[in-house]
Amino acid sequence: MLATLKRSDFQRLVEIIAHHPDFATEDGRWGLIKMAFHGVDRASSASAGLDLGGNRRNAAVALVSRLSDFGCLSDRHSLALVLEEIRERVGDDMRSEFDRLITDLDAHCRASSSNNGAVTRTTDILHLSDLHFGALADAHNFHSQLAEDLKGELNCKRLDGLIVSGDLTQRCTDTEYATAVEFLTLLAGEFDFLSERIVLVPGNHDLSWDLSEAAYDPGGSAAYDDANSNERSRWIRDGSTLLVRNEDRYRKRFESFSTKCHVPLKGMPYPSAYPDQFSFHHWPELGVLVLGLNSAWEIDHHHKARAGIHPEAVSRALNMLRDRPDWRSCLKIATWHHPLASDEDSRIIDHGFVERLARAGFRLGLHGHIHKAEAHLYRYDQSPAGRRLDILAAGTFGAPSRDWVPGYPLQYNLLRLVGDQLTVETRRREELNGTWKPDARWLQKTGKDPLPRYMVDL
Repeated sequence: MLATLKRSDFQRLVEIIAHHPDFATEDGRWGLIKMAFHGVDRASSASAGLDLGGNRRNAAVALVSRLSDFGCLSDRHSLALVLEEIRERVGDDMRSEFDRLITDLDAHCRASSSNNGAVTRTTDILHLSDLHFGALADAHNFHSQLAEDLKGELNCKRLDGLIVSGDLTQRCTDTEYATAVEFLTLLAGEFDFLSERIVLVPGNHDLSWDLSEAAYDPGGSAAYDDANSNERSRWIRDGSTLLVRNEDRYRKRFESFSTKCHVPLKGMPYPSAYPDQFSFHHWPELGVLVLGLNSAWEIDHHHKARAGIHPEAVSRALNMLRDRPDWRSCLKIATWHHPLASDEDSRIIDHGFVERLARAGFRLGLHGHIHKAEAHLYRYDQSPAGRRLDILAAGTFGAPSRDWVPGYPLQYNLLRLVGDQLTVETRRREELNGTWKPDARWLQKTGKDPLPRYMVDL
């Protein structure tokens, strides 16, 4: 049995919907319902035969009553889909009240689900990294091999989200970006997800070395102070010549990633200003929030290992997060490209951003770069139930074999969420034109065979 909507919540929701701008006319009411109920079978059934004529309040009472009767307001999946769309279209004066209502209803749904044993559906999120695409034919071959594995071996008929943690290309060329876009477009078509469900962050291979070189000009050393660390980061010595960085040209290193990849897939340019290089992706019907960050913002042809997260980008992201109470109960995932720990120099040295993410309630961190699947735990608190991030690395999905780490062929991860447990399925492909298989590398206790998956309690 689904829980009954509380009377106080019923009345609050009626008042909010009755004041909705689209509820002024019957046509507007049906237009709002068509948009808010899209893809929610239970809500679509609830609207059948509904009378939305008459005054605003009577129509709102009829709508909320029908939603409540069909369980749409006590099931987290339906609740998020229906109310998130309505929230985005209410007036500013009602938005904070609506945020409080969504938060209360979401908490009510969580309690109801745990108390009555309701079945929770599986959420499947694909994590790919280090695609390193080349020729356009790669897009079709890689798509076919991946789709065959997901649908045939993993019984994954649809994808709820796709996270790509950098290095879509090998040399940042137009052809490589066209291949990446073609591959991701084919994948979205076959697994029926929209661009809103794609998360993209750049890696060190996704910025242009040519534009990096063009950003450095010969300059006079007298104007630059060796003791000023901010100034010193803008210039280098090349023999007897001082090369000074032009900041406007320097930011264009990510121009191809923006115009050739981000715009075709996401419909908007990637920000050129470093403090703006973050993105939130809210998937309300899943209860998931993903934050994308750029760990390659300081990297160029002179400083190939200078990985990090811009501190102001983190501050702006967390400021935005505090202003969205409806995001509070989401499972929060952050993704970037470079590792926190690695034998290579190209790792993130400053871990301050991880502290801030953990304290803000983020639970998972996804990255790539190291070309091998790994899992680590970052503890902010030392208590058993303290704040922490599981740091999950995906291997390389498509790097040339010369760039494989010994013992680690091509890999990808499928994240399967059921309730408060995450299962990470790790897959491997050893032959370039072969099939994906289970990657049984996760050790168990003595006497037990390793498994191709591991669990994370959320």
